[in-house]
Amino acid sequence: MTKLSARVSVLVAAVVLITACGGAGSSSSSGGSASAAVLPASGHAHPNTSSFTWESQSFSYTSAGNYAPTVSCPSGQHTAAGGYQFGSSYSLSYAYVYGSYPVIGQNEWRVNVTDLSNSATITITVYASCTTS
Repeated sequence: MTKLSARVSVLVAAVVLITACGGAGSSSSSGGSASAAVLPASGHAHPNTSSFTWESQSFSYTSAGNYAPTVSCPSGQHTAAGGYQFGSSYSLSYAYVYGSYPVIGQNEWRVNVTDLSNSATITITVYASCTTS
């Protein structure tokens, strides 16, 4: 998957999520990451949609390599959308995301990221929009 297609898939997921939430708030994007500005804290219901919850988890990597940070939906829910956000613009210089997708059958959202540096710490937060419907 190219950087452009990864960015497009995250953007589409964000648009679906914002639409499901009744268009609440505003959204911005930086370096292909989904912004959490329109979303409530992890584990809380989306505004106007009681069947959705938002889960998130942050990960930090300090050595070069390929990683697959994943966030899970609570028991009884499945993944409707998801995305990621880097902890700082510094992470953008040392990381490459080559996948952001639901893990079918496991109710998770996974991001495939490559850390290109052995000296820099990259931080990425992975988000999953979970639903019972």
